Parts: sequence; structure tokens; C-alpha cells
Amino acid sequence: MDGIDINGTSFAVLMDQAVKIKTRQLAASRTKYDSLPSFLQSSIFVTDEVINARNNNNFNERINAAIAFKDDGNAAHREGRFDDATRQYQMALHVFRFLENNNPDVHSIKDEYLREVVYVLSNNDEGRQQQLEQFLVTIYNNIALTMAKTNEYQTAIQACDYALEIDNKNDKAFYLRALARLAPKSAGATDEELAMVDLRSVVMNNPNNKQAR
Repeated sequence: MDGIDINGTSFAVLMDQAVKIKTRQLAASRTKYDSLPSFLQSSIFVTDEVINARNNNNFNERINAAIAFKDDGNAAHREGRFDDATRQYQMALHVFRFLENNNPDVHSIKDEYLREVVYVLSNNDEGRQQQLEQFLVTIYNNIALTMAKTNEYQTAIQACDYALEIDNKNDKAFYLRALARLAPKSAGATDEELAMVDLRSVVMNNPNNKQAR
């Protein structure tokens, strides 16, 4: 087939051009998805355990399932299995925040078929809401920590951003974000300035934080 010419152009060249066109078309149809951090992108592809936890309407049972994923992540982290730890932390997150792909072609991801789902408590229970928010902040910080361990610094920064959206005075999120800004070999003056802003935020919120000082 490679030797066949069509109007003077080899079949191999035509196929290469077709693949590139298709790739550009797919990229144009999923710009929102591609802009999301990997810990949300991966929520489309989950295990039955996560799906079962999502479908549980009992908050206590739902969060206990998520805590079990987190605990497995902590165990993996202690053993230095950072990729496994990240997966477990993401599973914990995906119980409460995830993407649904409603495309009839399940193998294709397009923005028009995506829906982001964020768990909302059915009643105005301030205690449970606080518990959920604290749990999610912990998960985002844990994801940031393991991502930094595997040199995924930009994703670590994004995880801290999500944590700070929930708790804008969270010491650990500011501190981890500062470390992630400074860690890459390519870090420059702007990264150092942003890291200093984060560290000052930690000290302002908690003057006794020795690490940040």
C-alpha cells in the first residue's frame, strides 16, 4: 500500500495527513477537557468501587468509602509508591467531584458531552459540609504532594489551587504550592516571587509556621 500513488502523492503521505487532520479536529472538540488538571480528567475512567461509592446516597457511607481510598493512598505514600498513592487519592476525590462522559461513542471525549458533577449535600447540615470540605482540602493537598514527588509540578500547583478555592487560608496548600513553584530546574524569578507570596500568606495566617518562615 505504501507504494501506491494517488494523483502523484503516496498513500503513506496521504494517511499521515489524514491522521494529523483528525487529531486537530479531536483537539478542537475537547479544549475544555484538555485544559483540566489530570486529577479531574482521570475521573472519567474509574473502577466499580468508585462508581458504587458515588451512587451511595448515604453521606456517612459515601465519605467512609472515600476515606478508605485515602488511607490506601497514605499507605502507598509511606512505602514510596507515589503513583499508586496518587491514584488512590484521585479515587477518593472522584467520589465527590468527577466528569461524566455522555457521548454515545464511549471511546470519544468531546466537550459537548461532558458534565462536571460536584456532590452537594441534600440538606443544610453545617457539620457535614465542614467535614466534606476539610476532607476535600486534604485530598487536594495529598495529590499536590504526590504529584510533586513525581515531578508533576504544574499539576501539584493546580491541586493546591483547588484546595485554596475551598479554604483560602489553608497553610499546607500555600506551602506546597510554594515548593512546587520552586522545585523545577526551569524555575525563574517570577516563580520565586509567587512562591514568596505563598510563603508570606502562610506566615500571615500562622506566624508560628516554622517551615514557611
